[in-house]
Formats: sequence, structure tokens, C-alpha cells
Amino acid sequence: MKKISDEEKYSAIILAAGKSKRMKFPKAFLKWNNKLTFLEHLCSVYSNSGCKQIIIVLNQEGYNCFLENKYSLPDNCKIMINTKVELGRFYSLRLGIMNLSKIQPAFIQNIDNPFVTVNLLNKLKSNCPPKAYSVAGFNGKRGHPIFLSQTIIEKIISETNNEINLREFLSGFPVKIINSDDERILLNINTIDEYREHFWKVC
Repeated sequence: MKKISDEEKYSAIILAAGKSKRMKFPKAFLKWNNKLTFLEHLCSVYSNSGCKQIIIVLNQEGYNCFLENKYSLPDNCKIMINTKVELGRFYSLRLGIMNLSKIQPAFIQNIDNPFVTVNLLNKLKSNCPPKAYSVAGFNGKRGHPIFLSQTIIEKIISETNNEINLREFLSGFPVKIINSDDERILLNINTIDEYREHFWKVC
């Protein structure tokens, strides 16, 4: 079976429009280290991996925070504001995909799963079969991020039910699990305690 080549162009959708109720602060702008936020870190990793375009989906509060703090992002990044966050994650995903300059394979990256590397992204991309998707895994458990073939991207565009669950949607497609040696690909940073546990050096 032919796999997606390393030379094929691809994009990334970073989903960061959640209300962050448990964190009580936009997770996109949590500190990754002393210099970068989660969002800046993720954009840097994806850009360094060769990603052609990065669409960031924020809610209005997150966008206001971005403007107020004058965060720096690579030139290949574009911010979209989700004004209908009540419609859920799938709507954010469709909003991001619909604003790609070109329909092509894409990574789906949650803002609260920041533990990605260029090496992991390259493995996910180069081992994704056509008409399927690949996902990072650890000890048999699926983590983040995921990489969608162009076929699935096109199916998401044509899907009109914004309330559909992404996991249920993807269950109709073949999947390739790419093993990682970093257990953190399973993590979600949703609360202040979780953040302090893994980022105590910058808290």
C-alpha cells in the first residue's frame, strides 16, 4: 500500500477554542518554558517539521489575549476566531479546515496536548496510508496528535453535522498507530494541578 510521501505538502489545525473552565486561563498561552507559550511552541515545532500552513482556532477571549500580549508566531500561521464555541470541537475543526488555502493532508493538534516533536510528526506523516489516518500511541493507548489523509479532510468538509464526535467520525476509516517512547503523548493539561505537575519549572 502506497503511503503519503515525505515530499507531499501538508498543513496543521491547532484547536484552541475551548473555554478552559477548569484552567481558568486560555491554555494556548500557558508557559511551555521561560520563552514560549504552548501555542508558540507548537507552531514552532510544526513549522520546523515542514508544515506549509498552520491554522489556529481560538475563541474571542483567546484572541484578545493574543493581541494584548503581542505573541509571536511564524509567518505560515493564520488565526481563525470561533464565535460558536457551543457547537463543539468538530465545528472548530471544520472551521480550521475550511480556511486552509489548499485542501491537503493535515495534522489535528489539541492545544492541551503540547508534547510533540519534529521526529514524531515525521513518523506520523510518512507512515499514514492513503484514505486513512495515523495517530501517536504509547503501550497500546492512543494519544496525540493525529494526521489525516486528504480523503478524510475532504469528508470532514462535506460533513454538515457539526455536533458529531470526531472519534466516532474517524471510526469509519482505517487507522495506523505510530508508537512513541514518550508517555506524555497521552496527556491532557486541563487543570492548574496538571500544569504544575508537568511544568513546575516555569510555574
